[in-house]
Amino acid sequence: MDTLVRSFCNKTRLFSCAEDFLNSGLIAETSLLISDIMMPGMSGVAMLECIRQLEYAPPT
Repeated sequence: MDTLVRSFCNKTRLFSCAEDFLNSGLIAETSLLISDIMMPGMSGVAMLECIRQLEYAPPT
Protein backbone atom coordinates (compact mmCIF):
# COMPACT_ATOMS: atom_id res chain seq x y z
CA MET A 1 0.00 0.00 0.00
CA ASP A 2 2.82 2.40 0.87
CA THR A 3 4.41 2.01 -2.58
CA LEU A 4 1.11 2.67 -4.32
CA VAL A 5 0.41 5.82 -2.31
CA ARG A 6 3.98 7.07 -2.71
CA SER A 7 3.57 6.83 -6.49
CA PHE A 8 1.15 9.77 -6.43
CA CYS A 9 1.87 11.55 -3.12
CA ASN A 10 4.95 13.42 -2.02
CA LYS A 11 4.95 12.32 1.61
CA THR A 12 3.45 9.28 3.29
CA ARG A 13 3.41 7.96 6.84
CA LEU A 14 2.48 4.47 7.93
CA PHE A 15 1.15 3.63 11.38
CA SER A 16 0.72 0.13 12.77
CA CYS A 17 -2.51 1.00 14.58
CA ALA A 18 -5.11 3.75 14.95
CA GLU A 19 -3.83 4.71 18.38
CA ASP A 20 -0.35 5.40 16.99
CA PHE A 21 -1.82 7.76 14.40
CA LEU A 22 -4.06 9.53 16.93
CA ASN A 23 -1.08 10.06 19.25
CA SER A 24 1.28 11.16 16.46
CA GLY A 25 0.37 14.84 16.47
CA LEU A 26 -0.05 14.66 12.69
CA ILE A 27 -3.85 14.71 12.40
CA ALA A 28 -4.06 18.38 11.35
CA GLU A 29 -1.34 17.85 8.72
CA THR A 30 -3.13 14.89 7.15
CA SER A 31 -4.57 15.54 3.70
CA LEU A 32 -5.53 11.94 2.88
CA LEU A 33 -6.26 9.08 5.23
CA ILE A 34 -6.46 5.46 4.12
CA SER A 35 -7.46 3.09 6.89
CA ASP A 36 -8.43 -0.53 7.40
CA ILE A 37 -11.81 -0.82 9.10
CA MET A 38 -10.75 -4.12 10.70
CA MET A 39 -7.46 -3.06 12.33
CA PRO A 40 -6.41 -4.69 15.59
CA GLY A 41 -7.42 -2.64 18.60
CA MET A 42 -9.37 0.44 17.53
CA SER A 43 -11.12 0.00 14.18
CA GLY A 44 -10.77 2.48 11.34
CA VAL A 45 -14.39 3.54 11.89
CA ALA A 46 -13.74 4.23 15.59
CA MET A 47 -10.59 6.17 14.64
CA LEU A 48 -12.58 8.35 12.25
CA GLU A 49 -15.13 9.03 15.00
CA CYS A 50 -12.29 10.17 17.29
CA ILE A 51 -10.90 12.44 14.57
CA ARG A 52 -14.34 13.97 13.99
CA GLN A 53 -14.69 14.63 17.74
CA LEU A 54 -11.54 16.71 17.40
CA GLU A 55 -13.45 18.67 14.72
CA TYR A 56 -11.10 17.62 11.95
CA ALA A 57 -12.30 15.59 8.99
CA PRO A 58 -9.64 14.62 6.46
CA PRO A 59 -10.68 13.28 3.08
CA THR A 60 -11.13 9.51 3.26
